[in-house]
Amino acid sequence: MEEQDPKERIAELEGRIRQLEKRLSIDPDTGLLNKFACLAWLQSRIDGARFPRRDAIRAITCVFVDLNNMGAMNASIGHFAVDNLLVQFARFLESQVHDEDVVGRIHGDEFVMMFPRTNEKDARVVIERIDDALRSATSVVKSDRTGEEVSVQLRAKYGAVTWHRRSVTTADEVFRAMSNAQAEAKQLRALNPDAAAIVIKRFKA
Repeated sequence: MEEQDPKERIAELEGRIRQLEKRLSIDPDTGLLNKFACLAWLQSRIDGARFPRRDAIRAITCVFVDLNNMGAMNASIGHFAVDNLLVQFARFLESQVHDEDVVGRIHGDEFVMMFPRTNEKDARVVIERIDDALRSATSVVKSDRTGEEVSVQLRAKYGAVTWHRRSVTTADEVFRAMSNAQAEAKQLRALNPDAAAIVIKRFKA
């Protein structure tokens, strides 16, 4: 058996490593970045801001997006139908952002959007635009229970945190603050289920 050229072998191994890294960073159900990849992306931007350059990112807004009533929907139309809804929602979020923005899935029906160069004021405009688009959209899936197509209008809560360059911190701390903002958005929705539940905070280290 002919031995493989060492350079070819190295190139092959490097290719396999890149494929493995990609698989480990992608949510298999939606094709979005997973939580760990999102944390890594954010941490790299936070670290990069410690060495100011003209093109350095001065602010990043991270938005926790949590879909409403998915437990009841799971019971109503079934697990596979809900999985289909989550995939459609992932595509919807991707359609609402720019190339430099990041969309990921944290867990279950929880997603994250990260907007570089976006402060609190601009973030509210963006989130309200996305929420308006979601309220106007209708998803169609086949019910596990009946086999018939059903139309679903998704709703969500938004908890956001804006990190500014002067705040020395970690991505984990920003995500924790984002989760706390999301908890406040959940309380807002409980008080007024029909209103847009949006909470935006300035990150404080």
